[in-house]
Amino acid sequence: MSWQFQHIVITFLLLAVVVGSMSGQEVTEQAVFCRTDGKIEADSSAMMTAEWRNRVVCDFLRYAVPSADITAIDYCNTYSGLMMDDSTSISIDRVTFPNSSDTQIKWFADIPEKGYADIDIPSEAPEKCIAFRKDSTLIIVWCNLFADSDKVYHTTLSSFVESYNR
Repeated sequence: MSWQFQHIVITFLLLAVVVGSMSGQEVTEQAVFCRTDGKIEADSSAMMTAEWRNRVVCDFLRYAVPSADITAIDYCNTYSGLMMDDSTSISIDRVTFPNSSDTQIKWFADIPEKGYADIDIPSEAPEKCIAFRKDSTLIIVWCNLFADSDKVYHTTLSSFVESYNR
């Protein structure tokens, strides 16, 4: 097991504690994986979820950095599916880049470090994408197209984001 994958597993365990303790939310699914040299490393029980979330992250990267070779970008993802207290379902991808540099920060310059950006990425489902960043860590949130972005951000994700900013 690579050191990157071990690091992300530890982060995942911490995430489970943080997310599980946030009021008004039920964790419906979690997975941790890394994509290195175009290959996904994940626990075998999480491989299907990892492959699905890889597609989601790649769709986002294609949108955010159309000039980059998406297959050459290595990253680790901590994914959580949450059911909110108002029955809104959201998914959160916390994407880190092991070889982070100023390049990734420039890629995501349109995504504010404080607040969020509504990103228009065509999808098959009636969902919308909200993105946040902290330096080169990217947080991608998918929620119902009709959900109030401000409410999703302020009531839920601000706590989630703050837990990683400490």
